[in-house]
Amino acid sequence: MSVWIEDSPRNLPQWIIESVSSGIASGAVITPWATPFNQEPGSGRKPSAANRIAELQNASVNVMFDPMTHVLQMSGVGDLRFYQEYDLWAGPRGDLSDQALIEGHVDKVFGIQDSLNVSHCAPTVLLHSGLEMFSVVALNVAREAIRRDPQAVLTIAGTPPFWASGAALDAHIGALASLDPSAWLLTVVRTETELPLTVQAEEVHGLCRTTRALSADAPVHISHGDLAGLPAIAAGASTLGSGWDQRQRVCAYGHYGPRDPGTDGGGGWFKRPTLRGLLGVIKSNEGIVLNARDPDLVARLGGLPVDAPREAFDHHLATLTAVVDAIKSEQDWEAKYRLLAALYDAASADWPTVHREANTTTDARHWIDGVASGLARYARTEGWV
Repeated sequence: MSVWIEDSPRNLPQWIIESVSSGIASGAVITPWATPFNQEPGSGRKPSAANRIAELQNASVNVMFDPMTHVLQMSGVGDLRFYQEYDLWAGPRGDLSDQALIEGHVDKVFGIQDSLNVSHCAPTVLLHSGLEMFSVVALNVAREAIRRDPQAVLTIAGTPPFWASGAALDAHIGALASLDPSAWLLTVVRTETELPLTVQAEEVHGLCRTTRALSADAPVHISHGDLAGLPAIAAGASTLGSGWDQRQRVCAYGHYGPRDPGTDGGGGWFKRPTLRGLLGVIKSNEGIVLNARDPDLVARLGGLPVDAPREAFDHHLATLTAVVDAIKSEQDWEAKYRLLAALYDAASADWPTVHREANTTTDARHWIDGVASGLARYARTEGWV
């Protein structure tokens, strides 16, 4: 089981519990950005973090609390309705300008996690390059976390330029790797909120190199990774983050911007079906047209779910888990790469037919080219091609 469900403002605990019990997910991530600290009155309100985590743990769901401090460095962050309920800072919110403030923040994060009965997952800051002022802050925060708990999970969060920063990235990762945590949580933070993403080959290459190095000593989770995170699975990651909403499948600036009053923050349902053979998603009406014109092709590509939010979510998780588990089942590093590369080749071969038959708004250029090119760069670095 290889998929963790990222947090969402929607109040859907049974979707998580039943996904784990059915084997298409293995855990859940709770964050102060999507789950309140205080119990809100009224029916249908999302429960407090303590109550939600206890509910999930009682149902045998593995739970992590990710403080997601790096959201505070995103341009335009504004949805603080839940975050402001948490006591996470020794000074002004977001201030890590000296060692005392760093120590205070880590202490408060770990204190909240202790009260929630979850393991320690360290905070971090958002990086745009492997060597910059904030990379020193990130390293100091990580050092403080490991000083307090040598078994803590360490987090690395960066924009695509960070993951594409070559030797600078490698230097930063090397410094962090020496801290020897129990596990890693890696996040690619993007400006785009809508799927499919614009993925550059070099960022994928950097994420793969990082994952390959870190996974040799500890499990790696690709936060909000979803389909774009598959190359990291081939490079040794254990799990990917996903969910029913786009904000669970991609960590993006716009998902933490000012909230429209009166909404739950989830937006419209993301019901678009995932086709395993395409390693991508099409619109619901495109799926209907494609199935009418070539049902055999649809069946070969993995079939379509019922056009409803829960069914689309379950189908997506089942598809993602099947692909991830197939890659992980390969015992040899080169074999993992070659399996995913073959899946990308097959998807690229089928996308033109799907695009022609259903007049899709996306194709292999959007879903395959960037990740496949990055995977190929990783293979060249490893000497396999």
